[in-house]
Amino acid sequence: MAVAYTALFLWIFVTLALYAMCRPPLATALAFVLGTMFLPSATSFDPPIFPAIGKQEVISIMALLASYIFAGRRMRRAKLGRGLEVLILVSMIGVVFSVFSNTDSLRAGPMVVPGTGPTDFLANAIEQALRWGVPFFLGRAMFTRTSDAKILFIVLAVAGFVYTFPMMVELQISPQLHRFLYGFHQHAFVQTKRGDGYRPMVFMAHGLHLSLFMVMCMASAATLWRLRQKILKFRVGPLAVYLGVMLIACKSTGSTVYGMFIAPMVALAPSNIQVRAATAIALVVFSYPVLRTYNLLPYDYVINLAVEYSSQRRANSLQARLDTEQAMMERIKQRPWFGWASAGRSANRDDVTGEMSTVYDGYWVIVLGKRGIVGYVTLFAMLLLPIYGAYRAMPRIKSRNDRLVLGSLCLMIVINVFDLIPNSTTEGYLTLLSGAVAGLVPGMQRKQAARSREKARGRHMGDGKSRLAGVLTSHRPH
Repeated sequence: MAVAYTALFLWIFVTLALYAMCRPPLATALAFVLGTMFLPSATSFDPPIFPAIGKQEVISIMALLASYIFAGRRMRRAKLGRGLEVLILVSMIGVVFSVFSNTDSLRAGPMVVPGTGPTDFLANAIEQALRWGVPFFLGRAMFTRTSDAKILFIVLAVAGFVYTFPMMVELQISPQLHRFLYGFHQHAFVQTKRGDGYRPMVFMAHGLHLSLFMVMCMASAATLWRLRQKILKFRVGPLAVYLGVMLIACKSTGSTVYGMFIAPMVALAPSNIQVRAATAIALVVFSYPVLRTYNLLPYDYVINLAVEYSSQRRANSLQARLDTEQAMMERIKQRPWFGWASAGRSANRDDVTGEMSTVYDGYWVIVLGKRGIVGYVTLFAMLLLPIYGAYRAMPRIKSRNDRLVLGSLCLMIVINVFDLIPNSTTEGYLTLLSGAVAGLVPGMQRKQAARSREKARGRHMGDGKSRLAGVLTSHRPH
């Protein structure tokens, strides 16, 4: 564990070095992506009163601090709290009501779950800001031009390529690299087994996090191919195909399906179709708790598909998830607006043993259970509303490259948030993507307006020169 804590501490200096040597957009992309790739998982400093400071929190704190040190003008121009990150402030206010409405203790058999105290507000509020608000704001502040977005795509594509080498090692020897370097497995080893092989994790929290990361890397490479953008004079098309193969090697059915959806959409679909599809899926994702409450989704059909095209075991796993969600929804209805303040309080417990009978999977139900409707709406609205902003702006954006960048990012965002329904794949670099779209839409419109003014000024000057030439030639002596 000493090596893991040392790595978190040394990240302070790594981040400062990145921002000192690189342009702010590149430094921000590298800070979030490299930190996610290589810092230890399941490790955190646990100071009193404050929340646990782990991988995501260290990345956010240092990126924010370094951004103000090395890119202060850009940060001030972005105006913290003037964008959608203000919704996290609303969520933090909701935490106050959540904490002070859960001061009662709960009893289940011999187990007593204590109530919340005044200091719980501070820890929960800071956690909300660091995990969600800071990455979103940095994305909005740092990525305001198409060239900035290309940097983000390049970083993800190259990072995915680099990560395939330790992935291939773990595909052969099983997920051991985190244990070799940091001294412990970051997750239950039994969950890495898939058939006769293993699902790699490398240094990420779970194999699902890694497979979703590969989806984003593959989509980034496909976008660069569509933009005709090379990396060190190499064509990116073969890289996108290679990353797609490695995605399949991750042995994650869900992420493989995501890849099968996003790859042709990014590579072939018109940009307006991309944004429309992302907007439609975003609407379904945001409405999922309502659809789930009133059983408006074809669950039986999905389970039958799982039996037919996957296995009975996968179908049983899906049925268990749905049963858990149903039980959790009944629990959430008891305190719907501000939730139960903690996962331990929102869980269903056995009346005899007091042990938790709830197995948490989907992040959406975790948020609803802990923060209630207010917490769910503020968080998912912040992540998804940039897609709607891109949808409204698309008719006014003329540049082909601008439109393709927005279309690809919107698809990547909606895949990320969609995955929060069955899983809990929360990572700062994913939230950074939502912030990037929130910054790119107004940035592209400003640049387009500036180009239009320059053209109008050029035409005006050209007309003036023509009139002057006409005057001079009309008075020329014969």
